[in-house]
Amino acid sequence: MTTKSCILGITLLLLIGMLSGCTQPNPVSNVPTTITMTAEEFMNDLNMSSDWTTYVTMGYKSLDEGDILIIQDNISDIHYDAAEDATKVTFSYTTTQGMRAEYSPWFTGDITGSFAIGDQVKIRDSIIRVTFTNDGIQCDIELFEGQWESEDYYTAHMTSVLKGLKPMPQTTITRINEAVIITAKTLFVANDGSQVYSSIQDAINAASAGDTVYVMNGIYYEHVVLNKAITLRGEDAASTIIDGNHEGNVVNITANAAQLTNCTIQQSGDSFFDAGVYITANSVTVSHTLIVNNSEGISVHGLTYGMIHANVIANNSRDGIYLSFWCENNEISSNNIQSNEESGLEIWSGSDNNLITRNEITRNGEYGVELSSAEGNHFYLNNFVGNQENANESELTEGSQQDNYWDNGTNAGNYWDDYIGTDTDGDGIGDMPYTIYGRQPPNQDRYPFITALDLSEVPLLT
Repeated sequence: MTTKSCILGITLLLLIGMLSGCTQPNPVSNVPTTITMTAEEFMNDLNMSSDWTTYVTMGYKSLDEGDILIIQDNISDIHYDAAEDATKVTFSYTTTQGMRAEYSPWFTGDITGSFAIGDQVKIRDSIIRVTFTNDGIQCDIELFEGQWESEDYYTAHMTSVLKGLKPMPQTTITRINEAVIITAKTLFVANDGSQVYSSIQDAINAASAGDTVYVMNGIYYEHVVLNKAITLRGEDAASTIIDGNHEGNVVNITANAAQLTNCTIQQSGDSFFDAGVYITANSVTVSHTLIVNNSEGISVHGLTYGMIHANVIANNSRDGIYLSFWCENNEISSNNIQSNEESGLEIWSGSDNNLITRNEITRNGEYGVELSSAEGNHFYLNNFVGNQENANESELTEGSQQDNYWDNGTNAGNYWDDYIGTDTDGDGIGDMPYTIYGRQPPNQDRYPFITALDLSEVPLLT
């Protein structure tokens, strides 16, 4: 394992609230103490020191090797990853600077049937210490005993969602109090005074997790903050309009598992950070919505396990969809992404392992898709038509462990309107790969389609 890979792995673990090491644990020499913390207290207790050249030390201010730590908090999100056969349990909190942060340990197998969002749980395990020297860098790390396997395991899993750690045993997490289940209700909004609520935000403020805010047709000049795990649904996508009146973000989604569907989002502010839909939460769904005439269409930061599906994202003055700051494991499918002044879809800054499929990506002013500092993204069964340049992929970040993929690996790529190859065997797939320029060597779609794909489920801009 190289110096760079070791440091990269430790840095990633710090960012997601986990710690790791690369050797066998040292013997426990102190008398164990049991300490209980919330996820926020646990993260704030972290103490790190490094010059990134000769040493890295990561431990805790209140904990010693051999101590028993209990993290007691409410689940903010839970997701099973079949590829790893492990479940990610997320605890979210807001920092003193007003930023959203989270701690997200993994557990073996699928435990989604035993735990739910809102459950109060406790995680109990011992703290161990691991030390190693690698290429002259002395590493001294503390972590949960259940997260450590071996140096070989750490190296093999450093670039996966596990970030080098072993999923903890299911026996280390137990429920204290089950989330209170209240029958979901629907809150109706109409701007003509015919319903209880005339303001979308007032209805959201009165809603509880699991509820639906149903907005009747009309134009609503609001800046909506979707800060609860509810569904915001319009009566008709073209006739239920949320208008930002050229100021700020129109809809700001800050709650995990929130859903936005069946409405029109338009007229955000014009600044660099303004968007029709601005997302800073996990497991968010945006579907069947028209996102038009904004600065950014959808601006997404740190979203994991989200879905952007069956939307029209058009005529925005910057990008149609912008993914940045570690947006991972999301699906972008069946969207009509057209006539945006910059890129249809820009994926940037560590936004890895996303699936982009069955989209119409057409007539965008710069690129259909622009990739920068991102890896492991999959593109196939998309139509690229009439863009200034259909796709551009910059150089991968030094130390990247995987490529981006422009086909499904077996028999299906994308349709590119500027492909000049032939199909001598008549199977509908070009005889030569399609080249995606921007890096050296350039990437390729190995199975480009000769004719445009029938994506009849993609909504039209009317």
